[in-house]
Amino acid sequence: MKLQQSDAIPPWHIFVWLSILAIYLGVNVPYSGLRLSLLRGLLNTGLLGALFYFYQWWLRRFEKPESNWKCWLVIFLTICLMTLLRTRLNNVWLPGELNPLAEGNRRVNLFWASLASNFGVLSLSYLFLLSDQRRKSALTQLKLREERRIAELQQLRSQINPHFLFNVLNNVYSLASMNSPRTATTVLQLSDLLRYVTYDGQLDGVSIGAEVEQLERYISLFRLRSEVPLDINLRTSVSAQNTTIEPLLLLPLVENAFKHGDFIINQSAYAHFELIIDGRQLIFMGENSYDPAENSKDQQGGVGLENIRQRLALSHPTATLKTLKNDKRGIYKFELSLPLQSTQIADHE
Repeated sequence: MKLQQSDAIPPWHIFVWLSILAIYLGVNVPYSGLRLSLLRGLLNTGLLGALFYFYQWWLRRFEKPESNWKCWLVIFLTICLMTLLRTRLNNVWLPGELNPLAEGNRRVNLFWASLASNFGVLSLSYLFLLSDQRRKSALTQLKLREERRIAELQQLRSQINPHFLFNVLNNVYSLASMNSPRTATTVLQLSDLLRYVTYDGQLDGVSIGAEVEQLERYISLFRLRSEVPLDINLRTSVSAQNTTIEPLLLLPLVENAFKHGDFIINQSAYAHFELIIDGRQLIFMGENSYDPAENSKDQQGGVGLENIRQRLALSHPTATLKTLKNDKRGIYKFELSLPLQSTQIADHE
C-alpha cells in the first residue's frame, strides 16, 4: 500500500501513540519492571497502531462500509486474529504473580482486555473515517461553490466584451461616416483597447496602472468622435502603482457615463472622474451631465452597472457602488468603494 503525501501520518498521531505507550509504562513498570513493560508496551502499542491504520485504509475502500458485509467480515476476522495473538503474547510475557490482571483466570482476563482495546481501536477508526468524510464533503462543497462563483464571474466579464465593443464601434462609425482622417488612429487605439479587454480581462488581477491606462485610452477614443474639445477629465491619486485590482472593473463605469451623457446636445456637457487609492481603500468617483428627457438609453437594457454590481457581489461582497441621479439638475454621480485585500497591495518603494 503506497502512501501519498496526503496520506502521511500526521505528527499529532505520533504524539498520541507515544502518550499511550507512556501511560502503559506508567501502569505496568511497578509490577513488571522497565524492560519487560517496555517490550510489552511496544508490542501492544505497535499492534494497536497497525490495526488502527489497517482499518483506516480498509474502511476507505468502500463507499458505504456500514452496509457492506465483506467489509465487516474482514473486520471481524482481524479482530479475532488480533485478540488471540495479543492474548497469547501477553500471557507469555506477563508475570501473573505481580500484575493485578493475573488475579483469577489470567488468559480470560487478557482475552477480554485485548478484545476491548481492539474494539476501541475499531471505534476510533470509524469515528475518524466519519470525521474525515465530513471534512472532505465540506471542502468539496466549498470548492464547488468557488468554481461556480468563478464561472459566474467569467460569464459576467464576458458580457462586457460585446457590450463594450458595440459602444466603441459606434464611435468609429461616427468618424468613418464623416470621412475623418482620425479614423485610422481610432482603429489603432481601439485595437489596443480590445487586446486588453480580450486577454488581460481574463486575468484574476491587473496593476492599477494598466487599468488607468485603458481608462485614458477609452476617454481618448471618445474624444475623437467630437470636432470640439470635450470637458472630460480623469484625476488619479494612487499611492502604489503596483496595486492590483480585478480587470475591467472601472471601465464600464466610464462607459456608462458616456453612454448616458449629453455631449451631443449640450455644449456644456461634462464628465469628471477621480480615482483614489489610499491605504487599503480604492475609491472611484464620477459625475456627468445628462438630459433627463432622454430615457431611450435606459430602456435599451445596458449591462454596465448591473454587471458591476453582480461582479462585486461575487468577488468583493464588502464593496459598495452608490449612484445618485438628479433629474432636476441633470446630474448623475457614482462612487465605487472597494476595500483592498493585503494580497492586492504590493510594496511600493
